Amino acid sequence: MQRLTGKALVQWMQERLPLSRSTQLHIAYSGGVDSTVLLHAIVSSKAFPVAVLHCDHGLQEDSDSWAGHCADVCNQLEVPFKSKQLSLGGETKHVDEQTARQERYQWMKKQIKSGEALLTAHHQSDQAETFILNLMRGAGVRGLSAIQPVSKFGKGYLVRPLLPFSKESILSYAYKHRLSYIEDPTNQDTRFDRNFIRHKVVPALAGRWPSAGYSVAQSAENLSSCRRLLDELGAIDLSDCAVSPASCFAQGVQLNAIPLQNLSTERQINLFRYWIRNASLPEPGRYMLKNFLDTVVDGKTNSGEMVWHGICIHRFRDTLYLVPQFTVPASEWQTDWDLQSPLAIKNPGITLTPKSVIGQGLNRRATEQSVTVCFRSGGEKIRLPGRTHSRTLKNLFQEHGIPPWERILLPLIYCGQELAAVPPYFIAGKYLATDGEPGVEITVKLDSP
Repeated sequence: MQRLTGKALVQWMQERLPLSRSTQLHIAYSGGVDSTVLLHAIVSSKAFPVAVLHCDHGLQEDSDSWAGHCADVCNQLEVPFKSKQLSLGGETKHVDEQTARQERYQWMKKQIKSGEALLTAHHQSDQAETFILNLMRGAGVRGLSAIQPVSKFGKGYLVRPLLPFSKESILSYAYKHRLSYIEDPTNQDTRFDRNFIRHKVVPALAGRWPSAGYSVAQSAENLSSCRRLLDELGAIDLSDCAVSPASCFAQGVQLNAIPLQNLSTERQINLFRYWIRNASLPEPGRYMLKNFLDTVVDGKTNSGEMVWHGICIHRFRDTLYLVPQFTVPASEWQTDWDLQSPLAIKNPGITLTPKSVIGQGLNRRATEQSVTVCFRSGGEKIRLPGRTHSRTLKNLFQEHGIPPWERILLPLIYCGQELAAVPPYFIAGKYLATDGEPGVEITVKLDSP
């Protein structure tokens, strides 16, 4: 097995990332032995500029002194140190592991610029623990592939260069270099699931199979290969099923349900999960997804929806749309708008953003009179450019294939008492800016969950 050195970590990263001598590396540093070894080894390599990020969750009485210790170590190593105190749990101080992790990563993600990398000290034993933990949760291939060596992280990368190394090699490095580190007393508390696996399950397995930790880590690595293959298959199926019909609220591309029906159930599920992840949205449960596929995608119906975690999938005219969940606006709601700054409408949760243009959009002169924004109540008409008669919005929506749920959300722009525009689709001929005239384009965005 390769010896843990700064040079070995640098070589491991260079094989997996487009790094240059100027690439900024950020070390997630808790002060524990694992992150202390990672920090010391990377700094000792002198291969890249290094900065340190430390999160104080505020859940331990000694957390202030831990931050002080980390600052002192960084001062000795002559690396920049940035600390953030997170307010978790309020008065109760009861915070689960997942919440603490999410808050920590959310802050760190904001510190990473394009092309930079955040290094965490996850190692071989952590990989085994994560595998077992996810196994007990009934995880599939993605969950059992456990901790990924390299993944996208905001504008940069999240990197775990210690994954090939055991806990014993980390302790050996710390002893050899006489490193000072913090012992977190909560790491011994077996009320936490991961600690229970670390202190009860893994030792029992190792007692029977001495190489259990390594073997589990190898299984996770093999499943990572399966995960990548499933993603490649998902990309192929997404390309075959993707369409771009009229929709200003859908997230990413939409899916054509007809070719989707020709795929096996397992490929359908894989495609849906890949599609949803590509939109940076949380995945639905397998049972919910399977039921939706059976009844709405493969069934006789040409409409239907699935809702989870503030997200919807709608079917309309053989197309599947992925959109944030919304509140139906009140038909009697209206407000004045000067078209100078964005207008946020709490219900249904949309934002209208004006942009000054020339020769297109809503004529600026027309908007000098009172402008009112409202939603449909029924029977509205608009006269489009080049038309001698007005058309009902109902007929125009049907003609242009605009989904029913989207028709509810589209704002109506009135100049005086006359319907002037339904952004982003229609502008009345009377209110359309022509060549050389100042105009305003209005974009409509549904707020993300």
